Amino acid sequence: MRAIFINAIGALGCAALLATLATRAGAGDLEEGIRFRDSRDYQRAIVAFRRAAEQGIPEAQFNLGFMYANGTGVLRDFSRAKEWYEKAASQGHGGAQNNLGLMYYEGTGVRQDYKQAIAWLTKAAMQGHPAPQVTLGLMYDKGQGVPQDYRKAIEWYTKAAAQGSAAGQSNLGTMYEAGTGVAQDFRAAMSWYAKAAAQGDAQAQFNLGALYANGRGARRDLVEALKWVLLAIQGGYTEGSEARQHLERGMTRDQVAEAENRARKWKSANP
Repeated sequence: MRAIFINAIGALGCAALLATLATRAGAGDLEEGIRFRDSRDYQRAIVAFRRAAEQGIPEAQFNLGFMYANGTGVLRDFSRAKEWYEKAASQGHGGAQNNLGLMYYEGTGVRQDYKQAIAWLTKAAMQGHPAPQVTLGLMYDKGQGVPQDYRKAIEWYTKAAAQGSAAGQSNLGTMYEAGTGVAQDFRAAMSWYAKAAAQGDAQAQFNLGALYANGRGARRDLVEALKWVLLAIQGGYTEGSEARQHLERGMTRDQVAEAENRARKWKSANP
């Protein structure tokens, strides 16, 4: 389970955003900054974003904060990142609210403060952003800064999962598999893992493989189990190697070959 930063592309499409800001001073600087950023001319992007940010445009403030937080075109500077995120967040920018909340959640460049994290993440989540919804679910799940409340965790995970968040879907699958805050339901767990796995979520792919291996939520299928474990390993899930060896010891060569073939076909169809 994991928290998610929102990247500098932002929650709004650039075209819609620029149309909204067309009559505001600095819109041209914002457009220029986006163009430079997308062409990886980061130093010129910084200059353009700063001009727009100083005129109060929240999307520019957010982008500037993101670039300082990641050391893109400038030396990494969390203090300046926080400063620009705060300016954008105070104007209701959901991405800035999320990333500022995560700085407090993780203690990145600031003293870790779960109450501040909850406050900013809730503002972003209430705007419908799935990333902060996942993190809020995680905080209620673990009791971080709030009393542990599995039902609220499931509520936030469900909101994110319904919007297609792979992390939300995977975390929800974990809750159903373990019966945490809900009645244990392997079919529901498999359904949510499958949605996240289809998006390339390595943890969900591994968990889906484990369900197939144990015949939970569906008929036991070692070939399908190995297929998902192989995909999870390819996706960076290093803990899958031992499970792979265990599965292969109980399979025929033809079954292993079939699993490998299925994994290749899936990877080819989902590059």
